[in-house]
Amino acid sequence: MATYVMSDIHGLWDKFEKMMNLLNLKDNDKVYFLGDVIDRGADGIKILQYILNDPHFTLLMGNHEYMMYQALEEGKGKLEINMEYIQWVLNGAQPTIDAFLELEVSRQQELFSTIKNLPIAITDLVVNDKKFYLTHGCYSELEKEGTLYLKDIDDPILFVWQRVDPNEVILQDKILVAGHTISTYYHGKYEIFHNKSDIMQSNYIDIDCGCSCNNEDCQFAALRLDDMKTFYVK
Repeated sequence: MATYVMSDIHGLWDKFEKMMNLLNLKDNDKVYFLGDVIDRGADGIKILQYILNDPHFTLLMGNHEYMMYQALEEGKGKLEINMEYIQWVLNGAQPTIDAFLELEVSRQQELFSTIKNLPIAITDLVVNDKKFYLTHGCYSELEKEGTLYLKDIDDPILFVWQRVDPNEVILQDKILVAGHTISTYYHGKYEIFHNKSDIMQSNYIDIDCGCSCNNEDCQFAALRLDDMKTFYVK
C-alpha cells in the first residue's frame, strides 16, 4: 500500500491522465487530493466525478470548490447571478459552470451535496510513523484533531485561501502538506517546495507546481508520503 498526495489540477484532464498512468495505482493505494480539481481547464467536472467515484481518492476542499459551494449555497442548490457566483466566474469558473449545467438536475444536486460535505483538513494522517497535516491552503492549531469539515471550523477562509509562511510553520511533530500556492512563489521553480534542504526533515511541503500556468515549465506533481518520492508530468 502506498499513500500519495496531489493538488491543483484545475480541469486539465490530459495531465491528470498522465499522472494516473505514471503512478499505476494498486488496489490498496490511497490518494489524498488537496483541492482545486475544478476551474480554468475544460475538464474540471470530469475529473471531479472521476475522483469522487474512485475509491483510491479522498478529495479535500480547495478554494475553487469552496467558491462553487458558496455560489450554489447562495442559490439554494442552483446557479444564479449573485456576488458569490461573480467571484467564482472571475476566478476561472466558466468551464466548470458550462459542464455543470449540462448535467441532469439530480446529478447537479448530488454534486452540490458532495462538495458541501468535503473535508477541509486532515490533521492526523499517519504514514510510516510520521504524522501529516493535509489541507489546501493553510492550517490552524486551534481546531480539534482528525478530519475537519465546514461544520467543525469557524474560519474556512484560513484553510482554503490563506498562504503559508514557510519560516513560521509551528506545528509540533507534524508535517504540513498543502497546495494552493504555486511553488515558484517560494523557490522560483515548478517543483515541489520543502522548507528544509532535505525533504525528509521538512515540516512544510508545497505540492502545487503550477500545472495550469500554461507554460512549458509548469508541472502537475504527486508526492508519495511513504518515502517522500516525487512524481511529475507536463
